[in-house]
Amino acid sequence: MSEEKDLYVKLDVLKNKIPQPWWKYYHVSSIENFVFHLDNIKNERSRSRTSDNIENYIDIAINKAEDPSDVATTSKELFAILWKIADFYRYELGFIRKPDYLITTILVIVIFFLLKLILTTTQSLVICIIGFVGYFIHVQFKVKARKVY
Repeated sequence: MSEEKDLYVKLDVLKNKIPQPWWKYYHVSSIENFVFHLDNIKNERSRSRTSDNIENYIDIAINKAEDPSDVATTSKELFAILWKIADFYRYELGFIRKPDYLITTILVIVIFFLLKLILTTTQSLVICIIGFVGYFIHVQFKVKARKVY
């Protein structure tokens, strides 16, 4: 099992190998959050396995960073590996994906127009505002707790 400090050191190596604008392609903030919350995993065996998975991911990302020919393809390949780790964190610790407010806003607008077909404009607007505000508050608590990937 890798220690948390060792994972942070490896993550710093990855950060130094790639330019900061490319960090999103290598999912650096997600890995930082996973390492940060590693101690919250109660089962020692699960923590050890997850730590090894994170270490393997960082090693693969460092190897991919040495040949930065196509970062979009690299990002897709790395996300396939990251998904297994993220899935565990989602079910074990209640993580959520980073919210995309543009998509959420578009979804609320579509729901508004669908509700407008069966309700009045005011009722539809109130329902959409309550839903959006509730979702926004939920997401803010998760983001402040750094439980996003």
